[in-house]
Amino acid sequence: MAAGGRLAALDEIPDGQARGYAISTPTGVASIFVVRRGNWVHAYENSCPHVGTPLDWIPDDFLDRDQRHVVCATHGAIFRVEDGVCLAGPCQGDQLEPWPVIIREGGIWDASATLPVTDEALPTRRNDGDPDR
Repeated sequence: MAAGGRLAALDEIPDGQARGYAISTPTGVASIFVVRRGNWVHAYENSCPHVGTPLDWIPDDFLDRDQRHVVCATHGAIFRVEDGVCLAGPCQGDQLEPWPVIIREGGIWDASATLPVTDEALPTRRNDGDPDR
């Protein structure tokens, strides 16, 4: 998929779960994942800050058993979903690299090519049903 495109309908990611996506960028293909929390989504590059390996060995398997945290399959580092901060493991205190996405028209859209890097391009967005957002 080209940068700036629609990743999925919000409803395609069950609440509390995550999905991975490959995005074509001017510098190559970026591997990202999106975690859904109700009408909010959080997106990050699929790369552990410790050694750069993908976080999932099994496609779309990014979360712990309780679906509370992101877990690196390589060495078990645990990351907070809301901001990508590593809570435990060899990269403790480091952070996942956020990826800008927005929710509009009931879908999750890659915002990397369409928005400048400002507050409008944060990796967390509320459903477009809120007229104040």
